Amino acid sequence: MKGHSWNDRHMLRTALSLFKTLFITVGVFVGLIVFFHLSGALYTSWLGERATTLFNTGLESEFTTLRNASQAVSHDAADDLLSNKTDSVLKLLKEKQTEYSTINFGVADASGVLIGSTKSASNLGSNVFLGFAVGRAVAARKSPQSVEVGINPSAMVVVTGLPIIKNDELGGALFSSYTVNDAYATHIRDAYLPPGSQVVFYTKEFGVSASSFTDPSIKSLVASYFNSGSDWIQKGTTEQTIYFKNNEYYFVKNIVFPGLEQSPGGVLIFLPRQDPTSGFKFVIILLTLGTFLVLALFAHRATKSDERTWRYYILLMAAIIPVAVASFVFISFQNQTFLRLKPVPYNLYNSTLRFQPESGIYSLGFDQTFQVVVDTGDESINAAQFGIRYDPSAIKIVSIDVSSSTCSYVIENTIDKVHGEARMSCVLLNISDEGRHSLPLADIVTESVRAGTFSLSFDPAETKVLADDGLGTNVLRMSQDSSYKVDTFDSALQNIHGTSTPGRTFVLFSPSHPNQSRWYSSNAIRFVWRGKAGSVYLYNFDEQSTSDLLGKYSTTSNELVLQAPGDGVFYFHLGLSTGGRAATYKIQVDQTPPTITSFIASNTTVKVGDVVRFSFDASDAGSGIQKNYYIDLGGHLFLPVGTELMVPFLTPGDQTVTLRVYDNAGNYSEKSMVIHVAAL
Repeated sequence: MKGHSWNDRHMLRTALSLFKTLFITVGVFVGLIVFFHLSGALYTSWLGERATTLFNTGLESEFTTLRNASQAVSHDAADDLLSNKTDSVLKLLKEKQTEYSTINFGVADASGVLIGSTKSASNLGSNVFLGFAVGRAVAARKSPQSVEVGINPSAMVVVTGLPIIKNDELGGALFSSYTVNDAYATHIRDAYLPPGSQVVFYTKEFGVSASSFTDPSIKSLVASYFNSGSDWIQKGTTEQTIYFKNNEYYFVKNIVFPGLEQSPGGVLIFLPRQDPTSGFKFVIILLTLGTFLVLALFAHRATKSDERTWRYYILLMAAIIPVAVASFVFISFQNQTFLRLKPVPYNLYNSTLRFQPESGIYSLGFDQTFQVVVDTGDESINAAQFGIRYDPSAIKIVSIDVSSSTCSYVIENTIDKVHGEARMSCVLLNISDEGRHSLPLADIVTESVRAGTFSLSFDPAETKVLADDGLGTNVLRMSQDSSYKVDTFDSALQNIHGTSTPGRTFVLFSPSHPNQSRWYSSNAIRFVWRGKAGSVYLYNFDEQSTSDLLGKYSTTSNELVLQAPGDGVFYFHLGLSTGGRAATYKIQVDQTPPTITSFIASNTTVKVGDVVRFSFDASDAGSGIQKNYYIDLGGHLFLPVGTELMVPFLTPGDQTVTLRVYDNAGNYSEKSMVIHVAAL
């Protein structure tokens, strides 16, 4: 019998027929993939636009509710406020607290001093016309609405402001706000977004601040990955698909809030990705296999007389294998393009200590309360202690109040009023490692002795946060000192149309650099003050802590934006041309990124399952290096680590590891290396 070889005319004809079948099938497969990606892009674009529209519509509805409430309250409070009937105003606020249980109202007098608040008394006495963006807008006789960082810098507020004006005089202001916490995030989700959605609010400095997720493990993952060092928070990364271990897929839309003067942060909207493209990939596989099957049957019918038993089946398998492999790769690749959030393979030691608030302008007639807060990373802690230094000639620490503290047992609580020192240490029980926690340790109740600037500083030798790891590891990454301004206020000093008292210190503030103890990366510095209209002000901006104001520069404005000439410590001096004492404001600028001096791996060529030990070191001549570094193991998210890290590599292939180092002004440097992982 003839024609039984691979090279005879019959087998070549059969092979050509199967090749045409494979060629057409591949064309159909590629066309379907292109259609798949186009439909996926259109769908996700629609998802993002819809989420933005729904959220913005909902936010505008929230602003409308706040404005209407403010109008209702101001209708009753305006006359008393303009007549300086403070007691009547405070009584009215107390009555309105019951009627508007979820809204916080704040009332400022004509000088901008906050004299009443329905939710918290800790910020009473602060001058909102100088210290807050919304207050500065109200002082300019505007009615602003915005999402801003609140008194607690790790959280935001949805806030509106309303000036109280009579006979063309600014007699005060009314502020209404919602606190953005977990309950508020849940409210936004349920009221305005599609079923199954989740909402996560974040601030630029602290990362996740409020979340509608209820699963503790999911909240922990979200807080870990969307941290303050991630590109999502710092660069506004948006419109990516993520999924968790239980295969819950979400398309994430990042909406960055502009703020009145600068962005306070934003909101991540997690939209369930239950869309046609999720099932369409299987349709692609079925259509591809169906196309191949139909064409193969057609080819079989046309060349049936030419087929030679087992040789034909070998050719058929040779054609089927590429189709099957391409289909399998396509399904696998689709999931690999999404970002999976999974627990990090190491402990996150990332606690910080801070004062809340860390800066402000206050009236001399009010006692002030500053809270000491520890912000944990994902670590479980069981003890904390702090030492505070202060100038006893400027303020008195009246008490360290632990009535609202998270501490379970207080070990030490002492105040040395002579030397200006205070100490407190305590044990914390049942503080889990499920996500970030902002834990109040104590309220520092102070009484101002005189007008001027004072600071509360952490004593490094006495300040620690200890992990619940059996070793008492100090997991404190950094502690931030505070700076406050205290003065006497009157409507004339704050009102641009009024007069200022000659010979007294001006109440000077920098909205861009509010904490004189902190380093900032921006060299564009904004100063604001209030005084007599048409006055001539003399100022200097130099590196001298004192100035004789020789009149180097002058202005008739009540606001200046200056550029620092470089890195370093600078001082702004301001005074009237008619004489009197000058006001001085300290500025610390560091724009130079830190230097990574060491980035070492124990081995750069390993096998699957091997553990690589990394060590890091860096330096910074200006503000100094933050204690924790950040590492990206290929997931495009930077996670905090210490100076050493042990990582198992479980996937073969080249994996890029990127180190990011921050200084205390927020500048960072990056360095990468490739780890070659060989299969077993």
